[in-house]
Amino acid sequence: MRRAFIAVVVIGCAVSRPNVVAGDPAVTESFDLQPYTVTGASTADLRTAIRAARPATPDGVRFDAITRWHVSYRYDFVRDATGGCAPANPRVKLELKIEMPALADGVPEQARAAVEAYLRALRAHEDGHVRIDREIATAVADAVRAARAQSTCDAVRSAVRAAADRAMDDGKARNRAYDEETHHGVLQGAVFPR
Repeated sequence: MRRAFIAVVVIGCAVSRPNVVAGDPAVTESFDLQPYTVTGASTADLRTAIRAARPATPDGVRFDAITRWHVSYRYDFVRDATGGCAPANPRVKLELKIEMPALADGVPEQARAAVEAYLRALRAHEDGHVRIDREIATAVADAVRAARAQSTCDAVRSAVRAAADRAMDDGKARNRAYDEETHHGVLQGAVFPR
């Protein structure tokens, strides 16, 4: 469905490591599945309940599910052999939150069965966004590692910020392309039962 993100830069402070993202010890992740509960006696009632409760993007567009991501990164400055300044020890934190519907207790079995396949497909679609978001966080860590030493630490800060911003912009574009390619999950089976 639709994507939202926030980026924050903090330099030279320690970061807790709740969950290291596979493959890159510089990246940690927190994940929150935030369901909004819907109820109804029929699939039509459930569709109405989802439509009324579904989350909105920052620009007000509403989707049945949204994956929001927030990347913050930190790093240290070190002096290189020539006395210049270089970035070191990148620490990237990825915060993920999926907002999606969950069926309340008491939904009749026939309506529940009709909607559960949709909810599984919807979650699979959102998990695709999560994979892209994890790649974004790794790309930000790579941007810090790839930054070259500069004559001043301010120049390093500018170079790292520009490279990290490019990595995040690329990730936003990949998330948009993923939604376009999948028709926001429709081609993955995220079609509400009729």
